[in-house]
Amino acid sequence: MSKMDNQSNQLSIHDYLDLPHKTWFVEFEISDFGVSLPVILELPPKIYEQDKKMIFWSFLKEFLLKCKIGFILRKYTSHNDIHEDIELALIGGWENKQIAIPLWILHDVLLGFEVITPKTYLVLDSEPLQWNSPVLNTQNGCVSQNKQYNLEMYDSDLFQNRKLNFKINSGRISLSEHYDELEFFERIAHTIIPELDESTDE
Repeated sequence: MSKMDNQSNQLSIHDYLDLPHKTWFVEFEISDFGVSLPVILELPPKIYEQDKKMIFWSFLKEFLLKCKIGFILRKYTSHNDIHEDIELALIGGWENKQIAIPLWILHDVLLGFEVITPKTYLVLDSEPLQWNSPVLNTQNGCVSQNKQYNLEMYDSDLFQNRKLNFKINSGRISLSEHYDELEFFERIAHTIIPELDESTDE
């Protein structure tokens, strides 16, 4: 879940996620950002809906260049009542503003659903992540440019089923090649390959 337990008050983000030794996978379903992202980008909803995938990747291109993962203190207001929760988030930049994507933990997959502005949170502890995928170069996969909104549109081969998948390992964040890499390798490990299995039985 995105709301952290008491353990997060005692551990740094580095230790809580065991960042030096554990690999985390990050999944973004493009449609989940349809409410918050157009507001951040100051885009009319109709423009955003025309090509959510490309606009989302254009946003992430800048967001991930100087990205961190950390604990944030999130402020909620409801019925004139203000309360705060400690949450896990990716923290990055957009037009010289520090913005965040809160994350939910599901096993070893981190799920993001929205983008929030600095007015709604305070960073408590963070660990820098180095962007480790070359596809951010504009020569790599850039197919068009929307001059009106200053957006670079990227090739849809980056997306799988309207999702973007990343992995965090050893202080680096990069594009993930498989939708669920652990499931992929577990399936291979349990697949019977006659030539190999017969040779090991002898």
